[in-house]
Amino acid sequence: MFLYNLTLQPKTVITHAISGHFFGNSKQQEICIARGSTLQLLLPDPNTGKLVTIYSQECFGNIRNLMAFRLTGGKKDYIIITSDSGRIGFLEYIPVKNIFQIVQMETYGKTGIRRAVAGEFIAVDPKGRCVMIASIEKQKLVYIMNRDSEAKLTISSPLDASRTQTLCFGVVGIDVGYDNPTFAALEIDIEEIDNDPTGEKLKECKQNLVYYELDLGLNHVVKKCSEPLDQIVNLVVSVPRGVDGPGGVLLCCEGKIIYKNIIEGLESSIQIPKRKFALDDEYSSSMIVNCVSQLKTKGAMFFLIQFENGDLFKLTISMTKKNPVLELTYFATMPPASAITILKTGYFFVACESSTSRYFQITKLDDTEGEKFLSTDDDNENFYTPKQLSHIYEVDRLNSLNPLMRLKVADMINEGSPQFYALCGAGPSSNLKILRNGLPIREVAVCQMPGTPTGVFSVKKSLDDIHDAYIIVSFVNATLVLKIGESVEEAVDTGFFNSATTINACQFGEDSFIQVIPTGIRHITVNQRINEWVCPSRKSITHAALRNRQVVICLNTNELIYFELDMYNQLNEYNEKVQVDHTVLSMVLSPIPYGEFRSRFLAIGCGDCTVRIFNLDPYDCLKQITMKLLDSRPRSLMFVEYETDESDYRSTYLNIGMDDGFLMRCSIDSVTGDISDSRKRHLGTRPVKLSKMYTSGKDALLAISNRMYLNYMHQNRLYMNPVSYEVLEFADGFSAEGIKEGIVGIGGDKLYILCPEKLGETFNQISFKLQFTPRDMVYHYAGTMFIVESDSSILSQNKSKEHKIEVIKSILSLTEIDEETLPLQYIEFLKGNDMPTEEYGYERTSDGEWASCLRLLNVRTGETIKRLELDSRDAAFCCTFVEFLQHPGAHFVLVGCATGLKFNPHTNSGGAIYTFHITDGGHNFELIHVTSTEAPVYAITEFKGHALVGCGKSIRMYAFGKRKLLKKCESRNMPVNVVKIATIGQRIIACDSQESVHFMRYIQKDNSIVTFCDENSPRYVTAIAVLDYDTVVVGDRFGSIAVLRLPEGVLDEADEDPTGVRTIWQRGAMNGASQKANVIAHFYVGDAVTSLELVHILAGAEKCIVYGTISGSIGILVPFLSKNEFDFFQALEMYMRRDFVSICGREHVSYRSYYAPVKNIIDGDMCEQFNLLERLKQCDIAENLQKTINDISKKLDDIRTRYAF
Repeated sequence: MFLYNLTLQPKTVITHAISGHFFGNSKQQEICIARGSTLQLLLPDPNTGKLVTIYSQECFGNIRNLMAFRLTGGKKDYIIITSDSGRIGFLEYIPVKNIFQIVQMETYGKTGIRRAVAGEFIAVDPKGRCVMIASIEKQKLVYIMNRDSEAKLTISSPLDASRTQTLCFGVVGIDVGYDNPTFAALEIDIEEIDNDPTGEKLKECKQNLVYYELDLGLNHVVKKCSEPLDQIVNLVVSVPRGVDGPGGVLLCCEGKIIYKNIIEGLESSIQIPKRKFALDDEYSSSMIVNCVSQLKTKGAMFFLIQFENGDLFKLTISMTKKNPVLELTYFATMPPASAITILKTGYFFVACESSTSRYFQITKLDDTEGEKFLSTDDDNENFYTPKQLSHIYEVDRLNSLNPLMRLKVADMINEGSPQFYALCGAGPSSNLKILRNGLPIREVAVCQMPGTPTGVFSVKKSLDDIHDAYIIVSFVNATLVLKIGESVEEAVDTGFFNSATTINACQFGEDSFIQVIPTGIRHITVNQRINEWVCPSRKSITHAALRNRQVVICLNTNELIYFELDMYNQLNEYNEKVQVDHTVLSMVLSPIPYGEFRSRFLAIGCGDCTVRIFNLDPYDCLKQITMKLLDSRPRSLMFVEYETDESDYRSTYLNIGMDDGFLMRCSIDSVTGDISDSRKRHLGTRPVKLSKMYTSGKDALLAISNRMYLNYMHQNRLYMNPVSYEVLEFADGFSAEGIKEGIVGIGGDKLYILCPEKLGETFNQISFKLQFTPRDMVYHYAGTMFIVESDSSILSQNKSKEHKIEVIKSILSLTEIDEETLPLQYIEFLKGNDMPTEEYGYERTSDGEWASCLRLLNVRTGETIKRLELDSRDAAFCCTFVEFLQHPGAHFVLVGCATGLKFNPHTNSGGAIYTFHITDGGHNFELIHVTSTEAPVYAITEFKGHALVGCGKSIRMYAFGKRKLLKKCESRNMPVNVVKIATIGQRIIACDSQESVHFMRYIQKDNSIVTFCDENSPRYVTAIAVLDYDTVVVGDRFGSIAVLRLPEGVLDEADEDPTGVRTIWQRGAMNGASQKANVIAHFYVGDAVTSLELVHILAGAEKCIVYGTISGSIGILVPFLSKNEFDFFQALEMYMRRDFVSICGREHVSYRSYYAPVKNIIDGDMCEQFNLLERLKQCDIAENLQKTINDISKKLDDIRTRYAF
């Protein structure tokens, strides 16, 4: 078996975020984020203010840390990156080429993420002289930065500052001005701890704040000083030194923030404030800092500090005669973040851990709204009330799927193509997201038209204008001219003829218009002087193709006439005319080459299923150059010219929309006009209409059939995405104030102005809110979905109120309370906080307590039909449908739970199975009974009219009973814990949490379940899908996907065999089964795999393996059609590994073989990087493969569109 891996949705988790002047523009800052193995650069859009991804690069390596760095006296920031490559990279963004360029790349350690290999921490000297990288244990290296004679960044050999038997918790650069660079590290000496078998030294250990100094004169790193700390610090932050402000560090501890400056002997601390009316005082008292960002300008310096509950505080430090004074001011509340970065323009970006990341504008920095707390007031406990404040404004959100808990692919609402249903998020940020392949569209305006239009055109006033001035709407026998301003309104005295339909119109020459109507051509000059060419008698114009200085028309007699604007602004008719033998259906002029004024070619589509190219050279005008025969009639034609950011090379393509619903794209030689490299794609059943658009300042194409598709170039990649909007009949590109690159279109009797958003994204998302972290889902054929949710150590809103009532009763010694007669403080306590739960979170409770529920959701409307909370000791983890033998035709939902589950240490008090009966055709359910078990239940599936349950180390088969489920048989051969179960025929495939897959068989004669095959490798399985009777695909928690197949001649038939074959199963090998499954394919995807399915993604396409990972990525594994196809892509992957340079320095084959060698799976993501290579490298690879560049690109497109999009 040979497979091809493709990523449909890249990782959405943001692990690191930094800001800096990466363009080199001192008035503008950009945001650089790391999404697992992808590096992206974000820039605020000047028109909308929203964040736009201007560059994204797959590194094929796990990014460990990022840091912005600027040389002394420089104006441009570099990016320092460390990864699992064992190398440190210094990257520079090149705006002209739109790429990250490697300035320096140095190897310092082994590959992989190891505790003793540096790269986990990066600290930069504030003056830009050196950088320190550190590991969790032992290793610390310092690189000195400098410039060469060409002002390029250079780095020295690393200076070693490693200390054995030492754990490091963080490193920062200390602001010491231009003294010797100094770094502060949080360390623990573990030598005594390792040598103490009793564990007493571990309880007595203390952290140390250690200063390391780089002596620039001696070129040596020394340990300057060390000071023990009284509390455990989880985060250290550098404090800039100003004229009036201090230097030093902030030490973030449990419940406290400490400022310390060892050099000047200064120290001050402030207690972390507590939420008012919080139920769990122990949790509030041990609050820690989640992340910190600082902003230092000429006028101010402050920190934004977020605690682990999501509350954001502003911290300022002011100097007094004795010690600095710390002041905390409540700023906002939002979901916990992995990183926060502030821009000097007054914006800040919050990279949320398990929610959509947000981009805010700070409208004012005064501290009049939020509560204030000073370090001088630490004698009293500080309390505050989280609330929504008016000094920040949310500008944008970045879509996110992390953590992706479950993924299902199905057409539940009968749309004709499957949808992706993703359970994602955690806690109050949980969602069910429905993903459809499509580009998001923002609706700007909708106008009612006086009739049904037959066409629409956008027109500028002059050649140099940026925005359009008029919208020309054509009707059957009339034309409406709309003026674009603050509003769209009808224009008068424009020179356009209103009493006839408009065939085509555009801006012409320098400042004129051209309008083609059935009776002639109207050339409208700037002073509204009209030069009109009238058709010969008994003839009319049917089609017209326009450029800025050229007009070609086709008469109803299929005669082509060519016009051109001369130097005196006069439209001249050429004597050359061509009579076409067949009906002309469409026509278009090619793009004007750079530096020229004339289009070179004319393309026409004819009724004999041909496309013909004509020359427009003045000395050989309207001479046919070439002809292409098609399978269907060409309804629409459009030339598009694509160019990349990295080179001036431009490719010209002729797009042909055909009557049978296919779109064909042909490459056109810009010199000879020859047609080559034809590619087809099916868009629908209706004839395809084409319109010219613009995206990111480049040509784009809108194709309209049963759906609308936008074909565009984005970040040097060519996309063909369906548009998530109702189908229009006619469309044209549109530009206006606030809408740089939009669409104006006609649908029925309405005019639409639309604007594409989030270019480059594959999916359009619809989100439905959930209450707790989703764990599993099953969908019903009635269009409903059952979802189980659970969260640890929290109280739901209802139980929180019940708990508060019990607290008030105990304080006031009452049996019943009346809210109207309670004192005000108790009323406020009972009311709680009025902020959205997604921002505020839930009240905490003790370990072992859970909030769980079963939700019945209508996936069409997102309405929760019914929701039932489970017992507070039960944590729901899985669910499935079962049709029991005792009740044929009745459907039940079984929910598997763990009871009293705790994680530190990992203990439980058993499990439970809730049985619900589905009623009202899938629109209701009712609880039948609860069955207790001795161990947690993490897996349930139906098997031959019974429920097959994974209960701890056991596989059990249950039948339906009146008061509880009845156990029929059991197998106790699993090593650790059953987490997944799949079935096919008589076979049962059980997955262990640590010991891979076990193949079992149910023997009906003995009523027993016997294991007959397992795998050699210990595999921490998290997902499984059955491919056929002998083959399964599994994903594990370490990011590997493997295809396992039973060996040939496997013995599993023993129920009727009297010869003793069953003893072969019981013989075993190394405490396992005697027969071992073969690994026929293996691949590392980079993240824990949470879902696997064998499904159709496109209607009519073959099945493929769809997988989802915890970081929010979605990918597919597809089979090759032949051995020759596999050999081609294997060779292409080999050459790509040679020529592609990872910006983090990771070798591709090493990355994809992280835990085991990659086997029989080709990395399509690496192969598709071929289209991004420099032209010379593309030519070299194509020559080695004995193919053309277009042939390779076509094969890459074909294998993607064969199975997906």
